[in-house]
Amino acid sequence: MNVISALRSALPGKSAGLKPLLPRCASATCRTRPRFLSLSLRAEGIQIDGNWYCGPDCFEEAARDQIAALCSSRRLGDEPLKPRLPLGLTALSLGHITSEQLRSALEHQRRHGGRIGEILQSLEFATDAQITASLAAQWGHPVLSLRNRRLQTPQRIPIRLMELYSMLPVHFVAQTNKLVIGFAELVDYRILSTIEAMLDCTVVPCFIARNEFENHFQAARLRPSNDEVLFDRRAGLHEIASITRSYAWQMSAVAASFGLCRDYVWSRLHGTQVSVDLLSRI
Repeated sequence: MNVISALRSALPGKSAGLKPLLPRCASATCRTRPRFLSLSLRAEGIQIDGNWYCGPDCFEEAARDQIAALCSSRRLGDEPLKPRLPLGLTALSLGHITSEQLRSALEHQRRHGGRIGEILQSLEFATDAQITASLAAQWGHPVLSLRNRRLQTPQRIPIRLMELYSMLPVHFVAQTNKLVIGFAELVDYRILSTIEAMLDCTVVPCFIARNEFENHFQAARLRPSNDEVLFDRRAGLHEIASITRSYAWQMSAVAASFGLCRDYVWSRLHGTQVSVDLLSRI
C-alpha cells in the first residue's frame, strides 16, 4: 500500500481534503504519477511561474519553452522607447550650452560619431552634472546623487546587465517593496519590466551621473561573487535549457525564473538558502 492509499484508508472521510496536496507535473508529456506535496516537492520538483515540474526532464522542457516564448515575444516587440526631444536641444533649453556649442558638437558627431552627451563633455561645453540633468529632463525622471552614498540593496542584479544597460540598483524601500534603478545613459523600459518580474518588486528609474556610475560599478565588479555565472559564448535554446537544468539540480533549486535582456537569457535559480543567476548569451 502506498503513502496516499494508507492516508486514505486511515482517513476515509477526509480523502477529498487530500486532493490539494497531490500536485501534478505541469508538463503535458510527463508520465509520472502525482506525488504527495510535503514529501516530494523539495526532493524532486521545481517551480516555474507557479507551475510544478516533477523532475529534471520535465523542468528542462519547461525551461526551453519559457526561453523560446521570451525570444519570440522580443522579436515581435517594438524598439525601446526614445524621448522626443534630442539631448542636445534639451541641454540648450536648460541653458547648459549655447546654440554655437550645439552646432559644433553636432558637426563633431557627424564627422567622428559618438554620443552627443559625451561629445559635449569632451569639448568642455558641459559638465557631467549638466549632462545628467539634461538626460533627466529629457526622459522625465529625477536625478539621484550617489555622492557619499553606500549602495547596499537586498535586490541583486547581475554585473553583466549593470554594465550592458549602464545601470545600478541604488535604493530599496522595504515597506513598499520598491527598487530604484539609476541609469547613466538612457532608460530601457523593457529591462525595468524584466527586473520587476525576476525580482518580484516594483521598479522605478532615476538618473545618476556617469562618473558616479563608473565608480560604484567598478567597486561592485571587484567584489567576489559566487551567485552569478556568465556564459558569453552564444548558445541555442536546447543548450541553455540543459545548462540551467544541470545547475538547478546541483543546487537543489526549488524555483526558477527567466527573463530576456538583449542578447542574454537571465535565469535565476532559487534555492532554500541562496539564489544563483545564470546569464547565457543567445
